[in-house]
Amino acid sequence: GYSGQERAEPTLTNMLPEDSGGGFVIPITSLVEAQLRTDEVDSGMKPAIWVEPVADGWTPMCGALKLAGRIVTDWTKEHPRSFPPMIMNITDGAMTDGDGDELVHLGGLIHSVGTEDGGALLFDVHVSSANGSVGPKPDALVLPDCETVLPRGDAFARDLWAASSELPAKLMPRVLSVGVAATPRSRLFAYNATGEVLATMLDIGTPLEVAR
Repeated sequence: GYSGQERAEPTLTNMLPEDSGGGFVIPITSLVEAQLRTDEVDSGMKPAIWVEPVADGWTPMCGALKLAGRIVTDWTKEHPRSFPPMIMNITDGAMTDGDGDELVHLGGLIHSVGTEDGGALLFDVHVSSANGSVGPKPDALVLPDCETVLPRGDAFARDLWAASSELPAKLMPRVLSVGVAATPRSRLFAYNATGEVLATMLDIGTPLEVAR
């Protein structure tokens, strides 16, 4: 998680319980044990909850991507034959610790790290601040294939799109199976995402057959 009350001192933290161990890299066995609770929803399902979402203070996104890049670099050196890492950057606002050029540069550095199976994949999901408000909601943009469809004059949207990874061919069947329109030029990016869009992006990044 990344936030912070002081702009000059951003907070980058593991949002899992402190006793989960492993720093920022959590073994799957420890992840299972770190579950907070289950919540029953209207459908009768009981989804597992691991972290509580927080929107607080500044948005040190560049610092978070720098840390993610270091984690991915170290991990891929130790696991060169694995499936490439997937990084999910979920935010409700623009970065407050850098500019667009730095954001795009950091995204490129993450893309350049990988394994024998391909480069690391950076998903960027901008969650709409209007989700909890009354009135019309802005249209979500999911996996756009060019920056011209983004809101005119919104430099952050364009920079976040440019920082996101291109959709690899191996994920295209998964994208189509969840009902999202995409092209080979699409980026792993969503803007003004609703909760449903966020869930879809996470689903694309963790296919059911992999999750099982």
